[in-house]
Amino acid sequence: MPAFGDYASVLPRRLAASIECGLSNDAAGDEYGHWNLAFRAGSGKVAMAVPVFMIERRYAEMMTPEAEGAAEVNLINDDQDVRWLFSFLTADKRKMYCLYEAESAEAIRRAAVRAGLPADVIVEISDRVLPDGALHPVAG
Repeated sequence: MPAFGDYASVLPRRLAASIECGLSNDAAGDEYGHWNLAFRAGSGKVAMAVPVFMIERRYAEMMTPEAEGAAEVNLINDDQDVRWLFSFLTADKRKMYCLYEAESAEAIRRAAVRAGLPADVIVEISDRVLPDGALHPVAG
């Protein structure tokens, strides 16, 4: 498994800047890239819960995702302290539903404008509902 430092380049700048030395080399995210780490700022521990948002993007033409375009979006997102988790593309390829972490819907809108992407609907998500009816928070 790579050392923690190998993952630093994929963390949002605000998060990476708040991490102090002392994290173990076996720190790793889950299958969705969520980090379950304890962060220290100064002498106290800080629990970082970043809000999660669902974005609906409507396209006039069929959308075809490309690695180069995704890389550009991620660079812009980094500048806005926004983290793209994953997206779903509809069968007709004219809508995309994206899950993001960000401090605000406005940060997502700024990133979308800079990337030239639609952000038709942005809603904050609080919980996941599992098939057994259990609620699990998505942030934190």
